[in-house]
Amino acid sequence: MPTTANDWHEVIDPYIKNTQIKKCPSLNAALGYGANWRHIICYPKEDDAAMGKDVTLAQLQRPAEDLVVCDSHSGTTGEGTGGSAAIYCPHCYSTPPYSYVNFAVSSRHS
Repeated sequence: MPTTANDWHEVIDPYIKNTQIKKCPSLNAALGYGANWRHIICYPKEDDAAMGKDVTLAQLQRPAEDLVVCDSHSGTTGEGTGGSAAIYCPHCYSTPPYSYVNFAVSSRHS
């Protein structure tokens, strides 16, 4: 179904009963979790060969090791105060394009 939603967490809103599931109880922010940008949410409008493309499960070489959705952070030099809609696959990027701290994967819950 066509949508004007920009992020994965907006796209799922019509399908969930309570949007509070997107909030991490440890953060005072509307979003606490990020989806794997390269493998899950690389949108066609961001079709850039240098940044990667979405993939099928069969294309993942280590599917049990790839993150789908996890705790994320909004900081560029530390954890930040909120979540980020995207995390970056540590297997695919030697230098992350967004955050140099854990590829935007938060360490707040180990």
